[in-house]
Amino acid sequence: DLIMYSEVLQDSTFDLIDAGKMRFASGSSITLSERRNSDVFGNLERYKDKLVLRPQEISNHPEVVRRLGIIGINTALEFDIYGNVNSTHVCGTRMMNGIGGSGDFARNAHL
Repeated sequence: DLIMYSEVLQDSTFDLIDAGKMRFASGSSITLSERRNSDVFGNLERYKDKLVLRPQEISNHPEVVRRLGIIGINTALEFDIYGNVNSTHVCGTRMMNGIGGSGDFARNAHL
C-alpha cells in the first residue's frame, strides 16, 4: 500500500499501480519507455485518481519534503564504503539517470 512522492514518475511507478501495490503517486513529470508510454497515455482514465503532477518548485521544496517526513530512496548504481554514490553512469560512460532532484531529496529527506 505504497504512496510515492517523487520528482519523476517512471515505468516502475505504473507497474506498481497496476499490481495494486501503490495507491497514489505524486511527481513533477512522467518519463516512460516507448512500451509504457502508449499504455499509460492510452488509458489515462485508469490512473487519473492515482496521480497528481506538481511544479518542481513544490515537489523538491525543502519545507514540503520536511513536513511529509519523506524517506529518500535515490537510485544507486554503485556505492563505496565511504558513502560515495554513482547514480548516473554505467561503466563510467553510458548515462543511466540524470542527477535531477536527487540532491534536493537527499538534503531534505530523512535518510
